[in-house]
Amino acid sequence: MADLIVVGEIESLNAGSYQFQVNQTLKGQADEGIRVERYKEWICDIRVKKPEIGQKLVLFLTQSGGKYEIINGSSGELFIENDSVFVPVFNQQPTLSELAEAVKSASSCFEMKHKKYPSQGGSQFIQLKPNDYLEEIAKQSAFSAWLIERFKRNIIEE
Repeated sequence: MADLIVVGEIESLNAGSYQFQVNQTLKGQADEGIRVERYKEWICDIRVKKPEIGQKLVLFLTQSGGKYEIINGSSGELFIENDSVFVPVFNQQPTLSELAEAVKSASSCFEMKHKKYPSQGGSQFIQLKPNDYLEEIAKQSAFSAWLIERFKRNIIEE
């Protein structure tokens, strides 16, 4: 669902946003510095850590009216520590390079058709590459296999 997926760190903090230094772009195009609106926390979705200057993150963002917003609350803001990325729904912590390669590869294999969550209408992606290509990507790492499987669960059969 993300228009933009970037890796970088928080440069400065504001009341409802932070300035983010982009070091790597995994999907889309971004300037070196972008302003990111913080998501509103609620009882079932609390930020893993308080935002701090220098905090390294992988961000999954949508862009609307010149603003970048984190998608899906805390699941769109992944923390990087010691080159490992904390992915809440994945039982392991992939390295940043494993996650980056998996996201880039998977993004080239599927196209979003509907911006709905699976619980709101089911399938939402079209598969662009053949299954044998997906199998090769899945062999790259445990995270790649996990990510490809998640996409395949939500493929529109055409």
